[in-house]
Amino acid sequence: MASRILVALKGTTVDDAVMVRAGELARAMDAALVLLHVVHPDALDASAVRKDEAAQRLEAHAATIRSHGMEAETMVVEGEPWEEVCAVAENGSFSLLVLGKHAHTEVRDIVAGSETDRLIRRCRISVVLVDSRHP
Repeated sequence: MASRILVALKGTTVDDAVMVRAGELARAMDAALVLLHVVHPDALDASAVRKDEAAQRLEAHAATIRSHGMEAETMVVEGEPWEEVCAVAENGSFSLLVLGKHAHTEVRDIVAGSETDRLIRRCRISVVLVDSRHP
């Protein structure tokens, strides 16, 4: 199993749809999944608590993947989400990046561009976007 797929999860309702698509791709490509969550340093909650919660969520997703006979690892890092996802993707020998796509819900996303838009423009890896409206 030489291929690895990076799956960026946000801890939102779209994560389930992202995991379904990532699992399909992993099975088709005979690839291992690496599940990643980035904790933003400006989070109001204590970073350690947020990291622990994220790690538990990721491990639950990884256990499901493993129960289907596939390989899965988890990673939780702290930083600016799009920058950290891009850094992990480019430095980790991944074949693909899978992440969720949300509709623009805030004016700042429309004006400044969303985290997803920044990641797609600046990261040099193939990306599969899973639309939050279509699981």
